[in-house]
Amino acid sequence: MSQMRLSSTRMAKATLGSEQSQAALSSVASPEGSPQQIESDVLFREVLAQLTRDEQLVCIWKKAGFSTKEIASYRGSSVTAIDTLFHRAKQKIRRILGVQESVRRVKSG
Repeated sequence: MSQMRLSSTRMAKATLGSEQSQAALSSVASPEGSPQQIESDVLFREVLAQLTRDEQLVCIWKKAGFSTKEIASYRGSSVTAIDTLFHRAKQKIRRILGVQESVRRVKSG
């Protein structure tokens, strides 16, 4: 009876079999590893590859949630310099993705 009270025995009773586990896991949605997430990550890497090293670092830090002030402090530069670098990187990304041309067509059309 004391063996039945052990946590490992209770855990074994609460564990699903392999078929039941597969069925349960297949119904759980995950943003990580989804086709959309994979495509987004690939696109991000491809775009980054076309930027300068400084632009890449600022974009990665921005994506990670760092503020311009934090990035400037870490790099030993001014907030204005980081803002300018990030602005130019965004313009370059828009050109790479063809976004600026689309916006111009909509505005002029």
